[in-house]
Amino acid sequence: DPRFFMYGEDLDFCYRVQSEGYKVYYVPTTEIIHYKGESTKRSSLDETKIFYEAMHLFVKKHFSSSFLVELILRSAIIARRSFAFLNLYRLPILSALLDFILFSFSLYAAEQLYRPGTWSGFPEGVKPWVYIAPAFLQTIFTALIGGYKRPSISTLKVLASLLVGLVLSSSITFFFKQYAYSRAVLLITYSIAIAVFILWRFIVKIFFNVGVESSVRLTRTLIVGDETKGEELIQKLKTSFTNLYSIVGIISEKTENIGKQIGNYEVLGSFETINKIINEEKINHVIFTSEEISFEKMFSIVSHSARGDVEFLVAGTELDYLVGKTSVTMLDNIPLLKVHYNISTVGHRIIKAIFDIAVSIPMLVFIFPFITIKRLFADIKSDFGNFIMNVPSVIILKKSLIGTKEKLSGSGLYLGKQGLTGLWYIENYSRLDRNDIEKLNIYYAKNQNIWLDLEILGKAFAKMLKKRS
Repeated sequence: DPRFFMYGEDLDFCYRVQSEGYKVYYVPTTEIIHYKGESTKRSSLDETKIFYEAMHLFVKKHFSSSFLVELILRSAIIARRSFAFLNLYRLPILSALLDFILFSFSLYAAEQLYRPGTWSGFPEGVKPWVYIAPAFLQTIFTALIGGYKRPSISTLKVLASLLVGLVLSSSITFFFKQYAYSRAVLLITYSIAIAVFILWRFIVKIFFNVGVESSVRLTRTLIVGDETKGEELIQKLKTSFTNLYSIVGIISEKTENIGKQIGNYEVLGSFETINKIINEEKINHVIFTSEEISFEKMFSIVSHSARGDVEFLVAGTELDYLVGKTSVTMLDNIPLLKVHYNISTVGHRIIKAIFDIAVSIPMLVFIFPFITIKRLFADIKSDFGNFIMNVPSVIILKKSLIGTKEKLSGSGLYLGKQGLTGLWYIENYSRLDRNDIEKLNIYYAKNQNIWLDLEILGKAFAKMLKKRS
């Protein structure tokens, strides 16, 4: 019988419990859901810094005895911290980079447009810095005025920063005569910059809905599942003030229900035709009633969805398989859990393949030969050695560094490639039954990303090297 029960996160406590040979359990009756990494995405930079400093303290406390293990873990933490920072501030970083490029282009275009009299353009000796330095200064002006913020893309603040930049740039050319090539070029530059800066912000806001803090739009919604629960959920959605739901219809598991009326809504199709209906009806939201639909079926529908802009949600109380990196919306007393199935998306699969090859090549060049020679002269096997010897299968994309314990087939649900290591390894697979491993596979498939892979790889190496010592 287990000695410990947990319902919250305490990294140090969990580690000490597992070190004593016990298992960590989550009490199933609670409704506390922890979304690892989500708080740091929404937090300020200081909170993110504290979060990763706590990781360093944990490594120092438990792994400082081994220099190599500590180096690997600290490197993984630094890498993940860097990725977390870039992910947290990706919108302002990309906005600033695009503004920098466009301002440089505006300056070049102004030079080509204004060629009166004997002026033939900027001297060759100051190129390309004559394009780079003003663009850099303008980006700094915009940042100081608050034009680059995480949740939104501000048009008015950028317009104000361009006017400030024009005044300051003109002042600089007044005091530093050696840089005063043509104020007319400066005026043309800022005229072009105002147009292109506002234009790209308008395009990404209107057409891609990026950088919009809040917007009200009608969401075309499908209800999937039980008739009674579906009707109850529809009533809740109709009285919601946080979102405007347009209920298009209901999807039933049974094909014989197609065409049937439930309240004022029609059963439009079954699980087999749901993707066709999503495309034809231009659906924004698909909401499952979890009590009547298996999680395998839900994930299968999500993974086979051809549209990347559809939001999948689960309404119900059985949220234990779906905890992870996602978001929850409360509709009265019904929790709506967004389902995002990372491993099946094209972007994640491409990035994962690049990551696998990039990490495997140095291992193949610098570690694989030594492990091979060692095994020729001494028949000593270890988890680390087995891992390295299977790296060639990752290079040819047959396996992945991080993945499932066994090659899965016939389930109709893609959970990724077989991995050299994974959650199953760091969670002591010898003590897990098949059901536990399946849960870990689903959790990883749902939450897979480059940072999670780095975390698993770091912990796996630490465990492998600790076994050797």
